[in-house]
Amino acid sequence: MINDALFYDSYEIIGGEKIFAPSAPVFHSGILFRLGLTIGNYVVEKNCGYVFVDDVDVHLPDGNFFKPDLVVITAENSGIINWRGAINGVPDMVVEVKLNDIFAWGY
Repeated sequence: MINDALFYDSYEIIGGEKIFAPSAPVFHSGILFRLGLTIGNYVVEKNCGYVFVDDVDVHLPDGNFFKPDLVVITAENSGIINWRGAINGVPDMVVEVKLNDIFAWGY
């Protein structure tokens, strides 16, 4: 069975405006992997919460929703996680990886 989500544009709603969110370049994905691995290892080692990387909907109380690159939710705040849906509330940390046109260091 094909996932119907593959046929829909990826977007975020910020300030009531629907904003198209295109796929990131490969370099971005590599940086995100390293960040997720580093932060994720810490969170797992300390058993202090959850780390989600890419394509997770975060629905804020003000009606905005977005898909941050990386989301950290502490164990104390885990009630905002809908395990079969989205994150419904304010995460403890969000990360957006932004890249310049010229990379100062190699992958």
